Amino acid sequence: MIALYVLTLLLSGAVFSDYVRLRKQNTKLRRNVAVLSEYVAKHYGLDYTYWLINKEEDE
Repeated sequence: MIALYVLTLLLSGAVFSDYVRLRKQNTKLRRNVAVLSEYVAKHYGLDYTYWLINKEEDE
């Protein structure tokens, strides 16, 4: 019975840590996209940035 309890704790810990890791990756990805879009807008203009965004959504 204790072995089942320990196994359940290990499994739930693994699922929780995987969830936290994925959330961190998504946050980092969103931040990188924001920085990249800011860079493109600064160097190429907002019209080009909006065109790129709309082009990606259309595909």
